[in-house]
Amino acid sequence: MPPALLLPPCLAHPPCSHCTPACPLPSPPPSPQLYDYLKSRMMAVAPNLTVLVGELVGARLIAHVGSLVNLAKAPASTIQILGAEKALFR
Repeated sequence: MPPALLLPPCLAHPPCSHCTPACPLPSPPPSPQLYDYLKSRMMAVAPNLTVLVGELVGARLIAHVGSLVNLAKAPASTIQILGAEKALFR
């Protein structure tokens, strides 16, 4: 049996008042350099997708399905469900 993983106290127990501020911090907003990099990579990798849905949404779609090839093979109904997933399964 593998050894037990040691988790920080704020993750091992339900959040409490003294550890909530130190636990999951919101991620910082993306830097302009990161956005410029994403824009250039998306235009190089998937220019049609980038023009249709934008850099950020295109990158999220590719990341969600695993690859550009998987996204290309997916039927339109599957891509539509990916967009509605958040609203449907709350």
